[in-house]
Amino acid sequence: MALRRNGEWDLYSEQAERLAKAYYYANVSFIDEQIGRILTVAHETGALDDTLIVFTSDHGELLGDHWLWFKQQAYEGSLRVPLIVWGPRWIQGDTRSDALTSLLDVFPTFWNRATAGEQTARVTLAPRPGRDLVELAAGQGLRDEPQFMEVSPTPNRLLAVRTRDWKYAWHENGGVEELFDLRNDPAELTNLGNDPGYTARRHELRTLLVDWVRRASDPAHVLSPEGKLPSRQFTTRTEPGASPFSRLPWQLRVPPRTLSGDARVPWWWRDRVDHRSYVEESRQPR
Repeated sequence: MALRRNGEWDLYSEQAERLAKAYYYANVSFIDEQIGRILTVAHETGALDDTLIVFTSDHGELLGDHWLWFKQQAYEGSLRVPLIVWGPRWIQGDTRSDALTSLLDVFPTFWNRATAGEQTARVTLAPRPGRDLVELAAGQGLRDEPQFMEVSPTPNRLLAVRTRDWKYAWHENGGVEELFDLRNDPAELTNLGNDPGYTARRHELRTLLVDWVRRASDPAHVLSPEGKLPSRQFTTRTEPGASPFSRLPWQLRVPPRTLSGDARVPWWWRDRVDHRSYVEESRQPR
């Protein structure tokens, strides 16, 4: 997947890669422990049987997928988040659903429980996006409609649409298109964004994105004056001393305690390479 590959990954030491992942897994373990404390108190106070719990996250973590860190991409590692809904009053145990969902579904889920199903409340909620997760879990209509995302301001705005079998992403910076056949390429290793054989598919999904912007976002702010997805000349960070975009998490904050003095600065680079020349090279479009 050379189009979006971040070559900076090749400069990291194995020590840095392992440590960053270890810290991430430690964060996950810490969160699990704290949730366990909350659930224990809810059980001891007798509130658990009458409580609806939704466990989710605002984004995933690439954690090295596609040689990238953090979240500002449309790949599955960034988009897919945990989603567990628990409430014995409303959902039977071990219920699973493969419906497409988004965080927009969290609000109507809690709203409908808090209003006890009052019809007037549901009418008030009707114009808002999102589906009731409890109803989805109960099998009340399989959800197959596309889900959308929009991140980052101009000139690095990224818009994407995901269906059950396809994903299309539009990068404003450079007008780069990404298209993935998720059924046959779940790891998103083959970008069909420039493949002439998929022109119709790209057009279909791009149209869905534009329609969604007009319906749910700010068309005047996002779309071009012609009503299309905007494409800007490829730009990169140019400020002095800028690091490559997908820098390793915590690269300046948690060097190994065994190092001291000047040795603490470059520990994360493979073979202690001087990364400044790479920063200059990374500013060139790939």
